[in-house]
Amino acid sequence: MLEIWDDDCPKVTFYSVRKDGALHSETELFFLRMYKKKEYRLHVQRLMSHLIENIGERYGAIDPFFSRIERNVIALPHRGKIRIEHLSFGFLSFPLRLFAMRLKNREDIVILFNGGNKRGRTIQESEELSMKFYEAQSFAKQIEQAFSDEIIHVDETTLKLKDFNGNEIIQF
Repeated sequence: MLEIWDDDCPKVTFYSVRKDGALHSETELFFLRMYKKKEYRLHVQRLMSHLIENIGERYGAIDPFFSRIERNVIALPHRGKIRIEHLSFGFLSFPLRLFAMRLKNREDIVILFNGGNKRGRTIQESEELSMKFYEAQSFAKQIEQAFSDEIIHVDETTLKLKDFNGNEIIQF
């Protein structure tokens, strides 16, 4: 199911996928799993801060933050160093990847999936991350198909996703 992960930010509503019977969404599972490992705690906090403060509150889901696109799935954070206005954002050698998609290239709706530690040169060379990547691609494909079939739409008044019955928690 597709559900709101965070809708308190003025620029972006974040969604995540929750598998049937799961207690936590895929995004919550990512953050819980990574935060348990002491060596990743600072990285988790930095990524969470980037998501909420920079993407959610200040700038929205703008192109510079979404530069790691592979088959409709984006690996966050963005690659390298970028400059927006007078600020510079750098994620050089950042070990974590959180998979996401910008809904229809909108700057106000982001769907977050799961992710992990990038241990290889590429995502495909990182066994754990590779599995999460393919799973995210599968979710993204299902979500895009649900939009094409008009099972899901954006309520332009509330800027929230709804199904054909008007529900905000969406089964797909």
